Amino acid sequence: MSFHLVTIRVGEPDHAVDIPVYRELLSSVSPYFRGAFEGGFKEATNRTIPLTDVTEQTFRIFLSWANAQLQQSAPVPVPHLSILPRGPAAVAADGATAGDSRMDATEDDVDRSVTSAESLRQVLGTAFDEHGYQPWLVSDTKLCAMYYDDEAWVKNAKMSLVSYLNLYIFADKYSVHQLRDDILTAMLGQAFAWDWYPDPEADLLATAYDNLPNSARFLKFLVVCTALFWLVVSDGDCTARLRTLRQWQPDFAFEVSMKQAQMLHKGHKNDDGVFVSYHEQLPNSCVFHEHLVCNANACRERIKNKSHVFVELIEACAKDGISMIKEQEGE
Repeated sequence: MSFHLVTIRVGEPDHAVDIPVYRELLSSVSPYFRGAFEGGFKEATNRTIPLTDVTEQTFRIFLSWANAQLQQSAPVPVPHLSILPRGPAAVAADGATAGDSRMDATEDDVDRSVTSAESLRQVLGTAFDEHGYQPWLVSDTKLCAMYYDDEAWVKNAKMSLVSYLNLYIFADKYSVHQLRDDILTAMLGQAFAWDWYPDPEADLLATAYDNLPNSARFLKFLVVCTALFWLVVSDGDCTARLRTLRQWQPDFAFEVSMKQAQMLHKGHKNDDGVFVSYHEQLPNSCVFHEHLVCNANACRERIKNKSHVFVELIEACAKDGISMIKEQEGE
């Protein structure tokens, strides 16, 4: 890679930040940037591109992802649930200290999880986005008590989803095709490892439908997760939840209803008539991929050999989500 630096000016004019970037790095991952620097646009002469609709945090996550493409990787574990901090009450209940570098994880949780590269080599037949890549050997009851029932942790998890969405919107607008696929791989790998699947939220859906085409694969991912999980835990009242979805976003509600009908037609349902088996629907993240950069076979090999790419996305979006919450709370 040559060392031609360009400047990307991100953010609104009054608060814009200039970020120097290697031109070839941008051109290698995005037809949009390649066209801007190699075509007849003024950016090719000025060597500056203003991105007023992108935050500094989102662009820096993109740069981290772009640089990760150049690195080699051994098998890397999915970040532990404790990457998202819990609330004071939950921490106090476990006796953890405020300066705990494990971010609220207990010794028992860490020691009993599959965390070493050597352990992961034993499951090399399983890719980052497949069931069983990294099972946490902790009971569901304990996970609920420590994480899923904690309001602060749940809030952090939901905000990290907002970060994923912001990054996907950026990748969609600026034609970073591989990043769109990689975001979905990171999200599904995280969901499998954590047994935590994104719930629909009114604000999230509004942002997604305002900024993405209805055919976006990110929306397809949300549709499948909603049909498979959010409706299943509806206390037997799927109709009420579907009614809520229609109030939030009619197009999304329609897609969820169609997906549920499709799955029910296959006969996989519980006593309430709700589809519950998800292995057929979610074998891996390639069911959501566009494969515009590499074909399906090459994609599977890449996911096996580049697990660090997806780990970096998970960690970066988790940190970004926490930062957004702190900013909202004025900390």
